[in-house]
Amino acid sequence: MEVISTIPDFGLSTELAEAEEHFGVELEITAYVEGFDDVAFWTEEFLKQGLTIQVEPISSVEKANGKGAILAALKENRIILGKAKLVCIDSDYDYLLGTGDAPYESDFCFQTYKYSIENYYFHPEGLMRFCFKATNNYQGLERNLIVDLLQRWSNHVFISFVNRFHDNDNCDEYDGEILEALKKLSIDDFDFNEISCTDADEGFIKMLEGKGLRTDNVFEYFRGHDLESKLSSLLNEVVDKLINIAKEKIEMQHQGDKANQLKAEYFNKRKDVIDLVKTREKFPESHCYSKLIGDINSFKRRYTPPVSG
Repeated sequence: MEVISTIPDFGLSTELAEAEEHFGVELEITAYVEGFDDVAFWTEEFLKQGLTIQVEPISSVEKANGKGAILAALKENRIILGKAKLVCIDSDYDYLLGTGDAPYESDFCFQTYKYSIENYYFHPEGLMRFCFKATNNYQGLERNLIVDLLQRWSNHVFISFVNRFHDNDNCDEYDGEILEALKKLSIDDFDFNEISCTDADEGFIKMLEGKGLRTDNVFEYFRGHDLESKLSSLLNEVVDKLINIAKEKIEMQHQGDKANQLKAEYFNKRKDVIDLVKTREKFPESHCYSKLIGDINSFKRRYTPPVSG
């Protein structure tokens, strides 16, 4: 690859930085992530724990972004992990199933534990607040609306989600049921279709429960890009409803040109709800988030000098 000519003789490893550290040069830590969207997520998570780490998309040293690009660079020793060279990746289903080719056991490999970073941003708890903030209207809809919808979906698809892993021959069928139910979510009345199977292996369920999966939180582990797509649509549906409620309130309080002026002023103050969600920095407590934070703090204790003073 062309990039080889730009890196030290001993590769993109931690050795040079560690050697400089012995001569009083502050250790500069770099973490490679799957893509541009991941930079903010991981930078902020490190900062929350008091670590300033240079987070770079893998395309800064490889030809493309993606988890595959990171794994290939590791496998071919173009990136050699150490306390100054880290990688941060989406777990996909690897954590849930205890599978995957990534060096998850390494102190220098960080993972989301949830399927992806989108499962953090679009965790239903707190999403209604972004809708209220985007519309400057906190009235007219229940604050637990999104949470209730996603928990209802989770309870409905839980067995299908478990069986998609345990019954590999029918994986596509179970995925179809899960996605079909997700598509039905709406702030208006709706009904789910019946699922094909209502039983799952109890031992397998216990194993997944040990990884934090519950009947009411499938949204933490299901495919993040599908969750983001549906919830983006659902949040905009909520926003439209809140806007109409605010508009009707203005029309009840004012008439004619004054009403039109105030509605125009109101519309100009709206914000994009998805942009707000993707700047989210505080995530609800969960099994997966506790493990992510635990990994960062473990690295901090073992490999970075204590702050003096």
